[in-house]
Amino acid sequence: MPGTAARSPGPPAAPAQPSGGGPGAGAAPGASAGHEDQGQPGFAWRTRVVFDDLDAMGMLHNARYLILAERAASAFFEASGWRWERDAALNPDQHYVVREQSVRYLEPVTGPCDIVVQMWADRLGETSAAFGFEVRSADGSRVHARIRRVHVKLDTGSLRPAPWTPRLRKQLQALLRPAA
Repeated sequence: MPGTAARSPGPPAAPAQPSGGGPGAGAAPGASAGHEDQGQPGFAWRTRVVFDDLDAMGMLHNARYLILAERAASAFFEASGWRWERDAALNPDQHYVVREQSVRYLEPVTGPCDIVVQMWADRLGETSAAFGFEVRSADGSRVHARIRRVHVKLDTGSLRPAPWTPRLRKQLQALLRPAA
């Protein structure tokens, strides 16, 4: 799925360049960096639903929503200047697991179309972070699904929870939704 990424610091948000990673950071091959700002907090990733994403009824298959959240999170990390590295010392924050995730399906995505996945942080702990995602229509008028996901950073040797680095903590704090 091609995708482009843009970052919005919080409502009211103004379009912003992805921080780090250079032109096209967070984009799939063949895609270019773009700007999504629908007045939503956090990070927006634009992508396209294609025919093979659909189920037999012509709707976005239910499992694809979790894949969209995964790809939006990856696009955020890439747009923030992080790269996936074999050597954990080069990027220790890439070693995390998903402890839990849930999806609330609200309105089906029908047929191939452009969509936006909005990502924000609900909570930032010492070793974990809770994220929210909304799968939206390209114009932002419809919310198709809401996803909640919790990441836990692991020490690569012990596979036990480990603190996020100060650099990533700073980037995740920028994704935090304002308290209601």
